Amino acid sequence: MDRYGVIVTEQPNLLQENTWSLPTTRRHILVQQEVNSSGYSKTSYGPYYLDSSKPHVSYYKWPKPQAPFVVLNTDGSVREDGCGVGGILRDHNGDSLVAFAAKCEKMPVYVVELQAVRTGLYVALSRGVRYILINIDCTDAIACICSPLTFCNPIVREIVEDIRRLLRMFTLWDCSHLVRETNRGADFLSKFVKEGPMKILQPWDFPSKLAQIVKEDKFDCMYVRVKSQG
Repeated sequence: MDRYGVIVTEQPNLLQENTWSLPTTRRHILVQQEVNSSGYSKTSYGPYYLDSSKPHVSYYKWPKPQAPFVVLNTDGSVREDGCGVGGILRDHNGDSLVAFAAKCEKMPVYVVELQAVRTGLYVALSRGVRYILINIDCTDAIACICSPLTFCNPIVREIVEDIRRLLRMFTLWDCSHLVRETNRGADFLSKFVKEGPMKILQPWDFPSKLAQIVKEDKFDCMYVRVKSQG
């Protein structure tokens, strides 16, 4: 078990091939939130129950995109010593393209999450990405991106407007939810910068912990969630 409380085990034989269909319309958005009674996201290739006893134990893996898409995982952290955003871009092989990390002002967590998405889109466009999948673990942020602007809290409308303006610059995009256990890379990055300007990290400059997370994701390692039913 690592410091995120996640048990890592290599069991790719438990999984079927990725059957998630790609979006078929320009700038199409698909919101896949937690929809079943156990609260698991269907986009994370799970749950795979070990048995029917309580508590429920399930396996998940980080979902790779299908070519030509690049996946953007972002996260925001809210702590007593400040807030941070982070994200990572990866291709259909699970190889990293670039990552970013930055400190930001103290705000509600879903506002920080939206700031992380906005920053990630800027970074993606600067790298010439035109087909992008946004996979994040905050359903409130996804709801803000998907809802009519009038439904959004006034404090996030400017950020949401920026996100939608940036999304119009992509040829095709999609946004979906993934469970926290499969968003460890972005979670690490959101806590990486304590002070100073935003850091842009090339794959060869990744800290050893981040490089290990990326490797585990790429090779379909399974992450375990234990959920108490009591």
